[in-house]
Formats: sequence, C-alpha cells, structure tokens
Amino acid sequence: MQSSNYYRRTTKDVRAVWAAAGTLLRLRCTGPNIFVEANGGIVFPFTRERVLFQTESQVLDAFDVPSAAGTMALGFGVFAP
Repeated sequence: MQSSNYYRRTTKDVRAVWAAAGTLLRLRCTGPNIFVEANGGIVFPFTRERVLFQTESQVLDAFDVPSAAGTMALGFGVFAP
C-alpha cells in the first residue's frame, strides 16, 4: 500500500502512528442493578494521511483522513452485588 503526506504530496511506503485530540460527552442512566450509557464526541487528527492504491498504469485515491470525525457509543451493564 502506498500513502502520500497530505501537504507534501510525496508518495512513499509508510507505517504511521495515528493520534488525535478530541472531546467526549457521556450520559448515564442508572437503576438499582443496571445502567445504560451513551456517549459521543469529536476528534481532530494531528496528521492527515492520504491512502492510495497504485497499479502500473494508474493511481487511485482510496481514502483521505478528514479534518474532524465524530464518535458515538451505547452501552449497558449490571452492577455487581
């Protein structure tokens, strides 16, 4: 797989570490023995890579890391006695 840096547009083989800053909002409803939890947030990647697939005749864009992305989760659990 080939990747090019979003800003420099140079192609090279890479193994990149992905890191981002973000925020998280969490809501929890509890009962006597169970709970339900929902959370959501937004993340902002520190680096934005472009993933390319290259054949002998062409280069195809596969994915550009967006400048921001959302997250969501829903969970439930039981309190241990």
